[in-house]
Amino acid sequence: MQLTEDLVADLIFAPEQIAKQPQLAQFVQACGGIQQCYALLQTLPLNEAERRLLQLILAQPGASVDFYLQQLHIHKATFHRHQRKLLHNLTNGLNQQRVLQTPHSWFALLQQATNLPAAPSVDRAGMAYRRIQHLFEQGVRLINVVGDDQPRQQALVLNFAHDCGASFNDGCLWLDLTGNSSQALSQHLLAKVQATPSLSPTELLHVFQTRQTVLILADYQTHPDDPLWLRRLLEIAPNLVVICTSSQRLKLYGEFLVPIGTPSVSA
Repeated sequence: MQLTEDLVADLIFAPEQIAKQPQLAQFVQACGGIQQCYALLQTLPLNEAERRLLQLILAQPGASVDFYLQQLHIHKATFHRHQRKLLHNLTNGLNQQRVLQTPHSWFALLQQATNLPAAPSVDRAGMAYRRIQHLFEQGVRLINVVGDDQPRQQALVLNFAHDCGASFNDGCLWLDLTGNSSQALSQHLLAKVQATPSLSPTELLHVFQTRQTVLILADYQTHPDDPLWLRRLLEIAPNLVVICTSSQRLKLYGEFLVPIGTPSVSA
C-alpha cells in the first residue's frame, strides 16, 4: 500500500473523510487509531516550519487558510509553499514506514517467489502417496517424506501439492533448500520476502497467521534455530500445513513420517 499526497492531505486536513477512503482507513487501523497515526506523523523528519504547520493543522484540521496565516504570522504564498513541502515530506516518510507493509503484501511477495514447479508423473496409487493423503485427511500438519531418493520424494510431494492446492485459499509455497542447511528456515523465507525494512523472524510468523496454505520444504535439513520457530509457526497459523522432503527424521514436534527407500530414521 502506498499513500499519495492527496490522501495525506485528507488525513490531516479532513479526518472526517478517512472512513470514505479505504486506503486511509486501513492505514489508520494499522497504526492503532487516529491518535497513534497523528503521533507517527510527528516523528517523521520535518524542518521547524513544517513541524509547526503540522502541529497547527492537527490541532485545528478544519480551519481556514486565513486562520493558519494568522496563527503562524506568515504570508499566503509562504503558507502554500510550506504546505506543499509538508505534504511531500509526510508522504515520503509514511511510505517508508513498516506499518504500510502489511502481512498481506509480504505474503504476496512470498507467493511470487515460491511458485510450485511442474509435477513429474508418479504412481498416485502407491503406498507412499496414499499415506501422504491419509495423514493430510487426518489433520496432520507436519509431514516428512523421508528417504534417500530426493527426486522421487519431491515428485510425490509436488503431485500431492498440485492435487490439493485448490482446497487451500492461499495455495502452496515451494521452498527448495537443496544444499542450504547452514541457514535457519526463517532466514530462507525472509530472503524470499525481501521486505524493506527487513522483517524479523518473529514478525514473519504473523505473515502466515491467517493463511490457509501448504508450505513445502524440499530437501530440508534442520538448523538449530528451526525447531522452536517451526513449532511457533504451526501454533500461530492454525490453517498451515508443512510438508518436507528430507534424508532423515527431523525430530520435530508433531512430525509424521512417510518413508521412501532406506532413510535414516533412527532416534
